[in-house]
Amino acid sequence: MKLAAKEQIDLEELKGNLERAFTDYKVSYPLFSKKMLRVSKGLSWVGVFQKKDVVKISGGPNIGNVWLILAIAIGAVLGVIGALLVVGIVWFAKKKEFTRMEQEVGHYIKEKYALQDSAVAKA
Repeated sequence: MKLAAKEQIDLEELKGNLERAFTDYKVSYPLFSKKMLRVSKGLSWVGVFQKKDVVKISGGPNIGNVWLILAIAIGAVLGVIGALLVVGIVWFAKKKEFTRMEQEVGHYIKEKYALQDSAVAKA
């Protein structure tokens, strides 16, 4: 999901707002970046970052989850195809969950900061 933003959003303020709005999700910065927020729950996560005048919100399987790392490692022992098969299975099994998370977080940011969808803003 892409949202058009006229000004830069303060990530620290956004982090606090997301923590208050979504108490069952964990909101944090990724390991090596302070320019992105990571909203996660279980095997799903959503990344929120701003690039120029667009806020991008994208979801996927939570590769940082210990159980998923273990499954990928076991798949890797069986070969590269095994590891890719594990990731593919988790992707398809959790797609509805991280898509729902992406929509929830995107809708909240859109309403809170009065942003428009990027495609609508360009028209």
